[in-house]
Amino acid sequence: MTKYVWVVKKNTDQVEGRGAMLFDTVWIDDYDLVKEYINKQPGYANKGGLYDMVRVPLLTDIATVRQEQLKASALAKLTKDEKEALGLI
Repeated sequence: MTKYVWVVKKNTDQVEGRGAMLFDTVWIDDYDLVKEYINKQPGYANKGGLYDMVRVPLLTDIATVRQEQLKASALAKLTKDEKEALGLI
């Protein structure tokens, strides 16, 4: 069974949100905790897109990492019609 974590990224421009998105924190797979963290940040953080959260699989060994890279590479080569035919979208 694949385990997941939440990666939180923070915008470097805390005024307009036009800066780069940089790594902020990593959380266990608990959506509510991550949203609570973001909402408690000072200022305009949770309203202006200054924070972003992405759920990613936690890969624990190099074989799994390589397998996921190969899957992503193969999927990137498929057209939209091919993905639909395979039931991927």
